[in-house]
Amino acid sequence: MDDEAAMRHYRAAADRGHPQAQCNLAVLYEHGRGGLTQSEAMAAPLFRVAADNGDGDAMFNLGVYCEQGRGGLPKSREDAAMWYRKAASVDDGFGDAK
Repeated sequence: MDDEAAMRHYRAAADRGHPQAQCNLAVLYEHGRGGLTQSEAMAAPLFRVAADNGDGDAMFNLGVYCEQGRGGLPKSREDAAMWYRKAASVDDGFGDAK
């Protein structure tokens, strides 16, 4: 599947509230893929919605954005640490890494 087709599917699923699709759509905005213009300002709120909906990858990415002050978010080590902790606590179904 090409990036533009993926973007259409992610957008449809994101609009229905699917957290992983929301995160994946944010990544496409972050990198300017799938026919989307590169925009961290568009990616940040999608990461936030996906994080609020329980997506661990979005939580981690939001932590990076907070730590670096990207996507229009204020630079905040405290907010970054909070999102990193939340991401670490998500049960992704893979069990403990050893």
